[in-house]
Amino acid sequence: MGNNNYIFLILIASIGLFVVGLIYGIEKSKDNAIETTYGIDLSGGQYVRLVFIGSSTCFYANNTETIYMVSNIKNKLKTVLEKDVIKFISTGISYDRSTTIAINYLKKTGPYDELLVGAGAFNLGIINYVSGSSSTPKVLIFHELYETDLSGLNINNLHSSQSLLKTYTGQFEIRNLYESIKYKSRDDLLMYFGINK
Repeated sequence: MGNNNYIFLILIASIGLFVVGLIYGIEKSKDNAIETTYGIDLSGGQYVRLVFIGSSTCFYANNTETIYMVSNIKNKLKTVLEKDVIKFISTGISYDRSTTIAINYLKKTGPYDELLVGAGAFNLGIINYVSGSSSTPKVLIFHELYETDLSGLNINNLHSSQSLLKTYTGQFEIRNLYESIKYKSRDDLLMYFGINK
């Protein structure tokens, strides 16, 4: 009988430790998750894409003013374009080699619709969006056109085009962008970026 009590106690203790570990793991994963709540309208048509490129080790890409300005530029574009025929997509890219560090860094200016993190200078976002100058912070504004037949998760007959409208490199140029668009209406904003509906 004593042996059965011992086995029963070990079983209860094991279950207890399992439950505690499970709860801890769930809570820990919430801390590491990045918010991506915008949700992209995949119906096709015209899009404006903001691409932010930064690094957790760059002072100018990581100070509170830059973080504030990038967040507000992104939110201004999303708000102004939200109810328009032109849709909005945001992409966050980090030069950091560690995906964990990069995700934690991009949380400061997030949420984003798309993240390209890890691998340092070999990050596909860095390779595709940075030509020549690797300086951060950087904001790129693109005009994109997508024509597609969307069927569930399958995208058929995708035709796309992407035009770079503006590039802002460094904190001072990003500040100029922030100041330039802060009070612009939708039509003024589209004209500022040279977008025709």
